[in-house]
Amino acid sequence: MNYLKSITLSLSVILLFSNCFELREEVNVKEDGTGDLKLIINLSESKENVKKYLGSGDASGLAIPSQDNIDKILNHINVVVQGVKGLSEVETKSNYNDYVFTVSANFDNIEAVNQAVTNVSKQLSYLFVPPLESKNYSYSDNQFVRHFDYPISADEYKDLPSMQRYVMESARAVSIYRFGKSIREYSNTKATLSPSGKAIMLEAKIGELASGAATFENQISF
Repeated sequence: MNYLKSITLSLSVILLFSNCFELREEVNVKEDGTGDLKLIINLSESKENVKKYLGSGDASGLAIPSQDNIDKILNHINVVVQGVKGLSEVETKSNYNDYVFTVSANFDNIEAVNQAVTNVSKQLSYLFVPPLESKNYSYSDNQFVRHFDYPISADEYKDLPSMQRYVMESARAVSIYRFGKSIREYSNTKATLSPSGKAIMLEAKIGELASGAATFENQISF
């Protein structure tokens, strides 16, 4: 969730004018620990609203970024991630018809992904993204762990402006993990196992994740 928090903060001004959006992470891990990942920010359900405000300069006293600003952020992320040893085929995509933004990469090991999250958060300090150095994932022959740190405390969440809480409570986060071997058991009872037994999904409102009512923490054993 830490890197989801980073991206959300990066685009927070735009998201304030989105009635609904989705943050999706997809991680595919082969038996040898290599794999690929994809992070998708999907604003298509609110694209007319986003189109209305994007590049308008100012709305309700907030500075609204332009398409060029967003592309520069994504290009910056691309450069930083490309510099992480163990990652390859790094790509960022922007779809301004439906307002869908994607970051994807192949990894040699899951630690490279954790390092990329840390590096990106440090490089995006100009967007008020705090350094994120805790692990998001761990992987061994017998277990995959999705670590999860709550972005804020329950009390801090209650103190957020009502508009921010509305956005977070309208938006959803989806995590999908696929593996090269069958899942024997998992710790998060909210997760859904695929018919093949080799993929698992979690979905929750971002407001629930922020307030502590839900978590993406999960220990998956093979």
